[in-house]
Amino acid sequence: AVLVSLYPHPRRVLAPGTDLRSLLSLRQEQAVLSTAGIDLLYLLRFDGALSRLTPEQFVDQVLVGALGAHHVVLGPDARVGHRG
Repeated sequence: AVLVSLYPHPRRVLAPGTDLRSLLSLRQEQAVLSTAGIDLLYLLRFDGALSRLTPEQFVDQVLVGALGAHHVVLGPDARVGHRG
């Protein structure tokens, strides 16, 4: 299984100066995820350009185009793309 995540956290880019603390370091997060059956953690660099992609562009260009995704599972509060 592959998990796609954003780095840095979007709030660090969209609202600089926001007090945002991580519970785990990136290395600790990788260790926890590997014990949960995640084979690969793919970090997308979150920047202004990525933040402006529409949901359709994000799916087409990133998930399918760049990563070759065939199946995507999102949590109940997950959103993709600008205003998605």
